[in-house]
This record gives sequence, C-alpha cells and structure tokens, in this order.
Amino acid sequence: MTNYHLDRHFSKLSNDEVFIIIEYLTSPFSDRLDLTALDQLLCLADLIGHIKTKKVLVNTINHLIWIGWFKDISQIKNILFEVGSLNMYNKSDAIKIKGLAYSALFKYELACGQISTNNATEVNNLVINLKGRVLTHNGDELLTKSTLAFLEGKTESFTPNHRVKMLNKLVDYYSQKECATDDKIASRTRRYFHNLKQTFSQNSSSKTHYPLINKKTLKIFKKYLKRHIIEDYVDHSYLFQRLLHEKLLVPTKQQMYMKWLLEYGHIKQPQYDLLIEKGFFRSLAKSTSHQRENNFNLLFDEILPNIIDFR
Repeated sequence: MTNYHLDRHFSKLSNDEVFIIIEYLTSPFSDRLDLTALDQLLCLADLIGHIKTKKVLVNTINHLIWIGWFKDISQIKNILFEVGSLNMYNKSDAIKIKGLAYSALFKYELACGQISTNNATEVNNLVINLKGRVLTHNGDELLTKSTLAFLEGKTESFTPNHRVKMLNKLVDYYSQKECATDDKIASRTRRYFHNLKQTFSQNSSSKTHYPLINKKTLKIFKKYLKRHIIEDYVDHSYLFQRLLHEKLLVPTKQQMYMKWLLEYGHIKQPQYDLLIEKGFFRSLAKSTSHQRENNFNLLFDEILPNIIDFR
C-alpha cells in the first residue's frame, strides 16, 4: 500500500501544465520521447494523481475515456463510496482525492491488462482507503507485481529500475525543450520529472527483494547463491522450488524469475542463457539431495523454525 498525503504529494506544476503533458503523452507526437507505449501509460497514471482542479480532472478523464480507458466508470464511484463521504473535505481536497483515486484505478486497469494479455491469474482487487489527510491505495503494488510476475515474452517491464530509466528519458527530453511549450513550462516540467525520478529511485531500492517476500530473505538468498550454486541448473531448480514451497517466494513464472536473477545481478549472462535454454526448472522431488537440504536448512534456519524433510 502506498500513502499519498493531500498536503505534500502534489507537484508545483499547474493544472494546465499537467494537462498539456497528458495530452502530449497521448498524442501522435509522443513517439519523439523514445518511450514505449507502456512507459507513457505509466507516466499518465502518475500524472492523474497530481491534478488539483475539477475542470482539468474532468477534461483528463473524458480524454482518457475517449482513447479507450476507464471502461467501467461506475467502479470509481463505488470505490469513492466505500472510502467514505467527501463532505468533510473542502472542494479542493475532494478533487485531489478523486484524482488520486482515478490514478489508482488507471494503475489497476494497467495491471489487469498485463494479466489478461498473458492469460495469467486474475489480479487482486483494488483497495483505496482514506483517513484524515492521507489516501492509501495498492495500485502501485498491483501494477508492479502483475507485470514482474506475469509479463513474459515482452521487452517492456514495470520493475522499479525500468521506471527510473523511463523517467530519465523524460528528464533528458524536457531538458532539451523539444516540447511545444514555453521555457517556463519546460523548466517546471523538468523539475517535476526530476522529483518523480527521485521518488522512484527510493522505491526501487526498497523493492529489490521482490519476488522474495522480504529483505531478510534476500540477504540469506545471496549467501546461498555465493556458497552453494555449483551445478547451475539443478542447484537453481532446487532453490527456486524450495523457496516457493516454504512461501519465501511470491508465486512467479519461472522465466520471469530467471530474468529477475539476471537483472539484479544474481547470475551472469551465461548462467541465464543456460536456464532459458532449459526452459523450466526441475521439480523439487527431482532436484532434492541430502546436501542441498542441509545447505538450505542451515542458512534459512532463522526464518524457518520448522524445517521439513522432503525425502
């Protein structure tokens, strides 16, 4: 769940500037940014959450509906109803809340789109909570997990590292002022993307353990790789299947797990090529040995109090 504070989340971009960027990202000219379609959609999702006036919010939502998004607009009304009455908030805050809710819904639709594209398990429900001045939703989590776990056979990725690279492109683009806006807008837009990039950089460092369940598991995982990976294919097969069995690994497609190993420096390119050539890991039963069990048990003992013998 990600927290958004009504007094601290919003950028210094004016509403008109936000709408200009949204229009540009959805226009035929946006290919000048050298971003994939998925990159641009992720930017749109974040920008919606920075809208502060009713006029721009309505124009933005209508614009996105026109190009094919928000197919079930009643869902946002149901979500806002569940969040609670906005009567206790002034008009300005109510618009901010609705903008953040639409941003969450957009991310949810992106997540659902990635899932359906790959015929995978349905994505979890979108959850939005509002307490005082803080709105919380799981849109970012659903988007990251759905794409990292299920997006297979594509070059685009919504991992935190990819989001940082994408925003770097936007910063470079607006630094060159190629957009048809005046210098003031270009300057403020650059500052916005710089701030957004820093936010994603921080999120990136905090999420590198995924698809492992937490940082502690990652720390032990690294020790295991360093000490006990000798036969690449069989050892990695056992480690993957055992982690999955012990629920120390989020259910993840095997080739996406292999890609994660490479992208985060846990294996080298030749190891990755071997795993991809094999296609799938061996089962736990076919990769288990007495030595592998002992190695795993000794390292993971502190987070697995009840070790199971698989023989």
